[in-house]
Parts: sequence; structure tokens; C-alpha cells
Amino acid sequence: MKINLHKLKPADWIYFSKWWRDKELIALTSGDFTLLSDKDIQIQVEEMTTDKNSFHFMIKADGKTVGHINLNKLGNHKAELQIVIGEKDYWGRGIGNKAAKEILNEAKQLGF
Repeated sequence: MKINLHKLKPADWIYFSKWWRDKELIALTSGDFTLLSDKDIQIQVEEMTTDKNSFHFMIKADGKTVGHINLNKLGNHKAELQIVIGEKDYWGRGIGNKAAKEILNEAKQLGF
């Protein structure tokens, strides 16, 4: 399976709209079941695209967008890696592992 990352863009809000409303996925990630409007999701994704302390990418598997991965700078040469595979049909296929390797290579190129 071919994995690609593309930089998060505002139009990607549509994927978060689906994933942030999936109760099973929310239980495994944030645990915050607050229902957000489409406008709220669009605003949050826009903020993610402009955040200077994090790098956000969408994960594509064989050309289909299946998840999101990001690195957050924590200071003192530390960072936090977050991965969410939102498309359940792609769970357990090693996509997160491959995406993590890709984002670490990208982080080096970005001078992270």
C-alpha cells in the first residue's frame, strides 16, 4: 500500500467533519463528544493550517484520504506526534507506522 502525506489545507475540513462525529473514533482519541457545527470545524482546521508550532498533514493510502498526522513543537527539542486513521476500513494496516516515518522525514526537511 502506497502512503503519501499532503499538507493540511482548509478544504480538508470535510474529512474532520466525518471523523469528529464518529463516536467510536472520538472515544479512542479526544474523548470529547461535544458536537461541533461545520463552521466550527472549518475554523479549527483553518487554525491548524496557520499554526506555526505544528505541522499537519493528511494521510493518503493508495490515493484515498484516510487520516491525519501532526507534529506539535513542545520546546526544548521535544515534539508530540499524533496520528488518527479516520477511515476504519484502513485500521490495522500499518498506515500509521508508515505515516510516522514520512512525517519524521518531512520534519527534518522543514528544519524541525
